[in-house]
Amino acid sequence: MGQGDDVLGLEPANCYVEGRAKERERGTLQFLEPGEHRDFRLRMRVEAH
Repeated sequence: MGQGDDVLGLEPANCYVEGRAKERERGTLQFLEPGEHRDFRLRMRVEAH
């Protein structure tokens, strides 16, 4: 990595950008029960200019 290089990091989360505390305050924080799972699909397109 050097000057002029860009980077993007993607991390899984179970809340919006305001964070877990805000979600808990609103009553919208989601939990997975033991053994429970959820599947998600992500489609992304990267374009070079």
